[in-house]
Amino acid sequence: CPPPPRVAFRRCLVASLAVCGMALVVSCGDDSSDKSPVQVAEESSSSVDEVLSSSVNVEESSSSFENEGLSSSVESGASSNSEMPAESSSSEKVEESSSSEKPVESSSSAMSIYDAENNTLTDLRDNQVYKTVTIGERIWMAENLNYATIVISSDSTSFCYADNGMTERGRENCSIFGRLYTWNAALDACPMGWHLPTKDEWETLFTEAGEKSFAGRALKSQSGWCNNGNGTDAFGFSALPAGLRNNEGDFDFGVNYGGEMAYFWSSTEDSYSGAYHISFNFESDKVNITAVTDDDDFFLGPDERLNHNERLKKYAFSVRCIKDN
Repeated sequence: CPPPPRVAFRRCLVASLAVCGMALVVSCGDDSSDKSPVQVAEESSSSVDEVLSSSVNVEESSSSFENEGLSSSVESGASSNSEMPAESSSSEKVEESSSSEKPVESSSSAMSIYDAENNTLTDLRDNQVYKTVTIGERIWMAENLNYATIVISSDSTSFCYADNGMTERGRENCSIFGRLYTWNAALDACPMGWHLPTKDEWETLFTEAGEKSFAGRALKSQSGWCNNGNGTDAFGFSALPAGLRNNEGDFDFGVNYGGEMAYFWSSTEDSYSGAYHISFNFESDKVNITAVTDDDDFFLGPDERLNHNERLKKYAFSVRCIKDN
């Protein structure tokens, strides 16, 4: 390829100056010199070659410098370009890492731990451990609740059967049959993540167990009931004859009666503010859901029935908790 214009110009200028200098030396000479014109011309020619060689070296150095600068610029650009994808890749990884983080489902809450593998519920309020059972699509406690609620009023408290746990007998009753709760106490008695069943949830349980006419036998425990009125405990629910405490403080139908009845609260009220409750009887395979104690109460007037139902809420029954959906 021909040299760039500025390089050719420099070469021409240097050559011209060298030739002119040689001609001047040849024409003028030096009186004091002993050298012949031919020697002078040869020396001048050698000087020209040195100048030309020097010029070429300068040009090559300049060209090399320019090329290195260009190469360095290209490499710098390439390096800069090669770093950009790395930043993008890092950003993508951060986004991928962020998007891949999913909330981890947990079976524990602030006040309870449910162990699905071992079918247990740990109530962290007092560290008591209860058996659980899955019936249909719902998870129930398979034991009566035994948490001592904080007493806010006489309407919101719990008891151990017979003597409210004041004696060894009472404490033993609580450990076997659980505590008995007034309705107001029962509403808030279950640990976090669990709740007092509604009337509908109880009815769904009985449907799973063979309808109300036969559910009593399937859900009662295999021992502890009066006159061998035990159940088959086909589902592991193990309903025990814990009896009740009435609003006057008397304990009935429990162990001191040989284990005749079991009563459980629901969270549902009827139109007269009566709370629905569930009852199991040693003499029957049937289970009952009602808001009154016996059929005679249906003949009460509205005001009398309302007063009666408010009194009934002060009765103390057993509690079974059901796991929140």
